[in-house]
Amino acid sequence: MIAFYVSLLALGAAISAAQPVAVAPAADAPIDLSADGACEVIDNGAIVRCSGGVRIVQGAAILASDRMTVYGIDPDGGFDRIEAVGDVRYSNGENAISGARGTYSALSTELTVTGDVVVIQGDQVLTGGELVYNTETGASRFSPPPGGRVRGLFYRRPG
Repeated sequence: MIAFYVSLLALGAAISAAQPVAVAPAADAPIDLSADGACEVIDNGAIVRCSGGVRIVQGAAILASDRMTVYGIDPDGGFDRIEAVGDVRYSNGENAISGARGTYSALSTELTVTGDVVVIQGDQVLTGGELVYNTETGASRFSPPPGGRVRGLFYRRPG
């Protein structure tokens, strides 16, 4: 396996944008992107597409998937969106989310994860078809899969 490692220090808000829970890393922390496969820079650097065990890390936050594309990268470090496809996983050390696909929009500050979505917060587990999470306000919306239901397993805490 050939490791390809790129440090994207200019993308300061990418992972802070990918928070399906209330704990957000510092927006000015550096972003590290790595992939076991190839990374392709397209359109004079406005798009970066990576495959093979792709990970974006900022502080304790990790966004990982089989393939990931960052769109609309500008010289000042801004971007439009991040798309993650295949075995999408997010963790901040305390909480985890997984699904088949994920998209983060910098404009709306929303992370949308679809396809057999599972959110784990301690002992609590939620499952559904789609999760939309606003990384600035913390508002979230869980939708069922077609013909299915949103399900939650919640444990009472003693005390």
